[in-house]
Amino acid sequence: MNFKEFYLHKPFKSSLLFLATALSSLLLVGSSYALTLEFNALRSRQALLFAPMLGLQLACLLFSALLTYYSNLTLEKLIQSYLQQIRQDVALHLFNDAKAHDPAQAQNQLLKEEDLLSVNYLRNIYSAFKSGVAVLAAGGALLSFHWSLFIACLIFALMQIYLPRLLDRQLNQANQKLAAQNQAYLKVLGDWLLGLGDLHRCLSLAWFKEKAGLAAKKLEDAHVHKSAVSTRLDYLNQLAYSLGSSLILLLTAFLVIRHWTAFGLLSSIDSFNSDFFGNLQNAADYLGEISGSRKLRQDLLAQRTPVPEQTESGQAPAGFSSSPLTVEFADLTLTYPAIKLAPGEKVLLSGASGSGKSTFFKLLLGELSPASGTIHYLDQNGQTIQPNLSQIGYLPQDPRLFPGSIAENMTMFNPALSDPKLLLQTAEQVNLSEDLRLWPDGLNTRVAVEDSNISGGQRQKIVLARSYLYHSQLLLVDEGTSAIDQAATREILSRLLQTDKTILFIAHNLTTEIRQLFDREIKFD
Repeated sequence: MNFKEFYLHKPFKSSLLFLATALSSLLLVGSSYALTLEFNALRSRQALLFAPMLGLQLACLLFSALLTYYSNLTLEKLIQSYLQQIRQDVALHLFNDAKAHDPAQAQNQLLKEEDLLSVNYLRNIYSAFKSGVAVLAAGGALLSFHWSLFIACLIFALMQIYLPRLLDRQLNQANQKLAAQNQAYLKVLGDWLLGLGDLHRCLSLAWFKEKAGLAAKKLEDAHVHKSAVSTRLDYLNQLAYSLGSSLILLLTAFLVIRHWTAFGLLSSIDSFNSDFFGNLQNAADYLGEISGSRKLRQDLLAQRTPVPEQTESGQAPAGFSSSPLTVEFADLTLTYPAIKLAPGEKVLLSGASGSGKSTFFKLLLGELSPASGTIHYLDQNGQTIQPNLSQIGYLPQDPRLFPGSIAENMTMFNPALSDPKLLLQTAEQVNLSEDLRLWPDGLNTRVAVEDSNISGGQRQKIVLARSYLYHSQLLLVDEGTSAIDQAATREILSRLLQTDKTILFIAHNLTTEIRQLFDREIKFD
């Protein structure tokens, strides 16, 4: 995220925005200048001059308000359009980098961090520009009255511009801490809400409240810490503002007494002080916030780095052969024996919970890399091939569906597979036909992810149908029929095991009759 990119995103509208902003600031300072002339006219009893100056002052204020309204509206449109481009870049980066991403972290990057930066960076750039123009205009006006006023203001301007640097590191750290705690809070909620049903059954509300409350308190503390640092910066700027305003008032009184400047300036110097020092203080605050967002902007830039689109090449695996494999975690090492699954074999994989069956599937799918050992994939003839891992069918215990229709979830949004006749035939193979008849819109029934209008067993059938449509020769099933009743499971497996697919199937509590349908069984200790 940087200003040049923001400006060039829509350069014509951006130019109009900053032009309108500059005119708005100039008109505000112009109203203060008109006020000075009004006081001069009153003192010299020039009634003919007073009325035009009053009209000029009111016109400046009116047009400044109109331009401010236009600028604020245009700024919001530009920011939201720019943020949408950033979110698109981040989403594409997450999709193409072929890494596992924590949902809370991804959500934080796509929504919260961009919103935080829009406040601390983009809006502050606009506000700092507006205040800067007002400061320059006010300084020019004071220079027209007497050079010493301009020199004094310039000295205080340099002082106030330097002040944000004193808290630059603290602001960066506060913004980073706020983003980190926001991400941690989202992760805590995500981790606990996934098991909300179990918590209800076990009456564990107090435990959930404690954990969620602790994460929320840390997020609250991060907000407070950020506010405290910003308040310290504001305090320093306010101190400089008060000092400068008082000294300028004294200098103006001295100049008026010596008849070196107009008397009306003494009556309107408060307006110029507000225009100059007030906007200078605001600009210093905005620049401090902009500087304090630097580290967040660098992190976001890294998340937007284009990643080449992943295109799978190679052949669809029909089997595999692995040497002894090991997988290392923080406090655990899993060891697997050498395994070969010949093309067309139907093998039951069993073992106690925690023996690494699901992790073995992740190795085969390429989601994990072994610490030692290798996996070779085989074609239909048993020859080693360069695999296209996307062609491996995978049915997890709790498959995920996406917002869309049943048909789209079966085809994974591939229009080449959307022939209704083909979809109905596939649904018949996985015992989904009866479910389709129960849904009013059949294949066009929309999946409500949050409302769970599709049962666990129906989700498993839909994902299994997906592997049929994609002609996966190697199919990995991880408790993939656990939510389907025994009769339907036997029927589905009977059909599946009669195909030429290579199947590695994890399941517990299978009947002896169903176990006998497999060619052999591999047990993990």
